Amino acid sequence: MQNDLLGIKDLNTVIAIPFTSNLVPSEYEPNILFKKEETGLSKDSVAVIHLIGAVNKFSFERKVSKLSEENYQKLVDAVIKLISDKK
Repeated sequence: MQNDLLGIKDLNTVIAIPFTSNLVPSEYEPNILFKKEETGLSKDSVAVIHLIGAVNKFSFERKVSKLSEENYQKLVDAVIKLISDKK
């Protein structure tokens, strides 16, 4: 997730949600399973929503893929679900 969503482009940090190829976390809400065909990644992956956090931009070596708008919206919705505590 980018700070562009918040209108903050000049910070050295970005908001990030880690992805893992360990599929066990997909069993827990609000984590999201993404098939490799959806992401362009080499393996099916899970977005681990509760690990969202700020990361220094310089920690990233390269961009490995880009999510579609539809999948990006799934992440936004999952974060909203996490912070709103609606069950």
